[in-house]
Amino acid sequence: MDNHIPAVPLRTTFRRAIQPPLPREHGAWAWLLLPALTGLLAIGWPSAPAWLVFGGAVLGFLLRAAMDSWRASQPRRHRYLVWAVLFGIGLHLMIVPPVTHWHRWVLLPLGAGIAIGPLCVQTVRWLRIQRRVLGEAVVVASLSLLASAVAYAGTGEFDRSIGFLWLPAALYLWGSITFVRMSLAPATSRATRLRQERRRTATLYHAGLPLALVASVAGGAIPALATLAYIPMMARTAYALWRNTPAVSVQELGIREAIHAGAFAALLITLYRLAG
Repeated sequence: MDNHIPAVPLRTTFRRAIQPPLPREHGAWAWLLLPALTGLLAIGWPSAPAWLVFGGAVLGFLLRAAMDSWRASQPRRHRYLVWAVLFGIGLHLMIVPPVTHWHRWVLLPLGAGIAIGPLCVQTVRWLRIQRRVLGEAVVVASLSLLASAVAYAGTGEFDRSIGFLWLPAALYLWGSITFVRMSLAPATSRATRLRQERRRTATLYHAGLPLALVASVAGGAIPALATLAYIPMMARTAYALWRNTPAVSVQELGIREAIHAGAFAALLITLYRLAG
């Protein structure tokens, strides 16, 4: 009997063993990177503390993905725990220096605010399953605080512009949630009511968005010039509502949303810097 083990399966097994668990949802990456990049680049040029907090945010995101993968694996795969420990160590090394060396103590309450949303949704089944949209909105609200956290780490100042820097990202991502739900509604006769409800939700949100932006500008939370970044988003939604676009695949929609989020981030950062 030939007991020789082929080399290819061994290489494949080794590659899987060292491959870190990554979130596969494009939307989840947008929830993280949009506010983090806004905080990194919208207010001045990034400094070392800002880069450290940005890196810590990414590692914290990967830490949660590793723990989710470990909980979902049957039987439990210890490699996910190994990655979780490595990501946790990296997170600690990234976050501690800005707080202790550069005295960015406001990062402590901001970090608690960033973590509380995902933890609540993970803990409360009602938010995770029965009211999933509300749970996603809570997570977005928490993660949007990354914009203020990264910007504060970079400048060392926590003024009005930095304190409200989370708001532009949150307003965009909340609208993205309604758009995605509307786009994924089944185009069947049985799902007519569901499709109409999701279209109505998207319509109401995007109709109220200009009022929210006007109020934000009047209150000094968002520069007037930065509101122009929402024009492509609102035009896209209006076109989808007018065309009554049928449901698309999750993967295709995820790629589209990632592109739209990247374009919005680039436009928002540029307008913030111009508003200076």
